[in-house]
Amino acid sequence: MKILKKIACLSVLAASLCLTVAARADEPTFSLSKEGQTIVFKGGIDKVSSEALIAAINEGANRIVITSQGGSMEDALNIAEVMQKHKIVLEVKDYCISACANFLFIAASEKKLLPDAVLGFHGGSTSSSAKKDTIRKAKASKNETVRQVAQMLERTWTFYESVGFDDELIVISGKLTRSVPTVYRVELKDGSEQKVFTEEKRFQAFMKAHIKQIKSFSFGPDSPLIYFPNLHMLTKYGVTGITDYPYPADQQAMDALAKRLIDQDDFDIKLIGDYVRQ
Repeated sequence: MKILKKIACLSVLAASLCLTVAARADEPTFSLSKEGQTIVFKGGIDKVSSEALIAAINEGANRIVITSQGGSMEDALNIAEVMQKHKIVLEVKDYCISACANFLFIAASEKKLLPDAVLGFHGGSTSSSAKKDTIRKAKASKNETVRQVAQMLERTWTFYESVGFDDELIVISGKLTRSVPTVYRVELKDGSEQKVFTEEKRFQAFMKAHIKQIKSFSFGPDSPLIYFPNLHMLTKYGVTGITDYPYPADQQAMDALAKRLIDQDDFDIKLIGDYVRQ
């Protein structure tokens, strides 16, 4: 049961940093093109797309024009570390959501939103400062899954510290967007169909019974809510290098922006903005 508690504690944090807004089944995972030193990327962030994007950066690039719904936390962090090393400029064309916002936008030496573009966070429940002791203990666990999650989170927070980002902003976004029940997902090593649970007790019972067969797992809100912070909030929590940040005038304008994304890319999305928060 101690292992399950550690898994639950760490996985809430890991899963909260990574949510993909699903694309339609008939759409490709991503597209990438390059002109001179500018990369144009659109799609989800996974192992294949991250490797392609990193290769394009390493071949010689100084700017990325991106449209991404997010994806894998680990793959996004891999890209972010390379972007930081090469001092990449990032321009968000239509949207940069979830792992794209949490890592790629934060990593860019300079960043901007093009007109009508969206930057979207969906958040976590606990900041790094409150969990360092838990991570230290979990890294010494005999359970490989616990160790892997702990190492991933430690690497994430090391990255945030290196760019001066305060992940309390992600905690705030979590509080604003977590208004629906949590959904738990588990994949087994045998490749069988993903197990989905809506009750924590059933999830924990399954994990306890099959801990050695678990390949991966995640849980988070099954919610379309996305937090689009204003410039004040970004700078307050250490996001630097923002050169242009057009922001909807009010919630009505933000709702219209969300509708455009729904019509354009068939996203199930609702945007929450900053119009009072300081």
